[in-house]
Amino acid sequence: MKKVLLAVAFVLATLSFNGCTETSDIKVKSEKSSKVDLKGYKSYEWFIAAQLLVDEDNKYKARGYDVDMYVQKAITKQLAEKGKVEDQTNPDFLVSYVSGVDMDRAKEKVDEDGKAYLETIPEAAIAVLVIDSHNGQLIWASVAEGEFQKDLSDEESMKRIDYAIKKMFSDF
Repeated sequence: MKKVLLAVAFVLATLSFNGCTETSDIKVKSEKSSKVDLKGYKSYEWFIAAQLLVDEDNKYKARGYDVDMYVQKAITKQLAEKGKVEDQTNPDFLVSYVSGVDMDRAKEKVDEDGKAYLETIPEAAIAVLVIDSHNGQLIWASVAEGEFQKDLSDEESMKRIDYAIKKMFSDF
């Protein structure tokens, strides 16, 4: 259990909150253990889910749908497409994720004269961890991050989440 919490803490510590259905800004990074064959893992159980929001100036406007539940549903869909089934009794692996938005994220930009300046560009991210339930080892992790598109419709927002999670699980 301690190893699992350390893995979650590591991903959270390294996760920079860098979330039209434009998706060119969404970047995905995934890593899997070279010591395991993910095909041998057939069943999972949900372990930890969390949402983080950095918004000191209250600029974030809540969506018209439950983003956390939607992220979990999108992950469940990808796991099902990979032949994985939920098993709360004796799962092969545990699934954990965190999603978040940083409304105060500053990015360095360069003006036409080549002078650097900082601009606030809200960013969103999703991190998914897969942990071997028998030994607590992290066996796969993926992070998707992109600009937070606050003026999108709920439908467009959901399409971006679907795109990011599908891309995250492309190598699972």
